[in-house]
Amino acid sequence: FEVAEAPLRGGAESDCEDMSKSERVLWTLADANADGKISKSELKQSLQKMMPKAGLQQLLRTAANSTEVDPQAEEEIDSLAIEAILLALDKDGDGAIGRGEFCAFGAIARRETDRLQGLALTFSEQILNSSSSCPRYGAYYVLRAARTKESPAWDAGSDAVIFVNTTSAHAAPAYQAALSNARMARLKLGKKVSATVHPFPHTPFEQQNIEKVAIFMLAIYITFCLSFIPAGIAHFVVKERESGAQQLQILSGASHLTFWLSNLFYDVALYTIP
Repeated sequence: FEVAEAPLRGGAESDCEDMSKSERVLWTLADANADGKISKSELKQSLQKMMPKAGLQQLLRTAANSTEVDPQAEEEIDSLAIEAILLALDKDGDGAIGRGEFCAFGAIARRETDRLQGLALTFSEQILNSSSSCPRYGAYYVLRAARTKESPAWDAGSDAVIFVNTTSAHAAPAYQAALSNARMARLKLGKKVSATVHPFPHTPFEQQNIEKVAIFMLAIYITFCLSFIPAGIAHFVVKERESGAQQLQILSGASHLTFWLSNLFYDVALYTIP
């Protein structure tokens, strides 16, 4: 924490006034000789500190599905990581990362993180606060404005995300077409995109699984019917026999045919009329 509170080494504090504490820690650790720039060797040492050798070796073993680690592969990964970082941060092409370049990238990262977090919260609130009772099969979510000539080189131009409900086979192409139409309407091109979807029929294996599930559910329904409905009917008949109510009705002049027909009509009416 003392490093985070200390002024930046190798230059004036005013160069990067908006740097966060974590960025100050990274700069202080990376700029080992305090010359105001991070060279390739310093960047390599920083990566080795942040990613220990054991962790890198385990990553390589997992990727190669092997217990042996090729030392040349380790060196190649280190070199590729250094070149990628320099390509993103080294704007003047001098082979080192200056304090201004480091601060500029940090400011962009903070701004993009805050913006994406705000967009995600807004998108979630719109979904949760929606008053529509219709099922949602998808949505498209615009992240940023369209890429222009002034856009930075690292900006891939992925400016929208499509969310789809996978229970609908037509949701993905339908909302892709909706996004494309919205873009062309914004550009005033006067064109539209229509999507036609023809899902493949079920394979014999899929059809067999569907039939198995249908048979299983049919057996469950029949079991429930044979369990609950007869039990509800027989309960009163058994209770009348145990309490002597059936014998009392017979002694009062009711015939056996009348007794059982009345039970039959009552039970049929009970389960026929909701």
